[in-house]
Amino acid sequence: MDSQKLIDSYRCSNRLIQQGMSWDDVNKACPKNYQPSDIEYYLESFEVYHYTYEVRYVSVETYEMEKWTFKKYGQFRTQVIFRDGIVYQIIQDRSIRH
Repeated sequence: MDSQKLIDSYRCSNRLIQQGMSWDDVNKACPKNYQPSDIEYYLESFEVYHYTYEVRYVSVETYEMEKWTFKKYGQFRTQVIFRDGIVYQIIQDRSIRH
């Protein structure tokens, strides 16, 4: 059984963080006592497939990624992953409860 699950949203105090929100939106939604316990910055490359009538090719696009880890007492650890400043994924690790 996989302990990490993609989830649609994460409750930060009384507001929801969802895919597509900007870094500023998330920062405003989370009060100071709900700030992430860890922030990791990295680059990640994705293959992009291009198809036309005559040519098919793959290009590689590199994005600035940011992973915010929330560890609130009594909740599962949750990671909000940003791609170029926009929420790309929200992952909940159900094997770790704080």
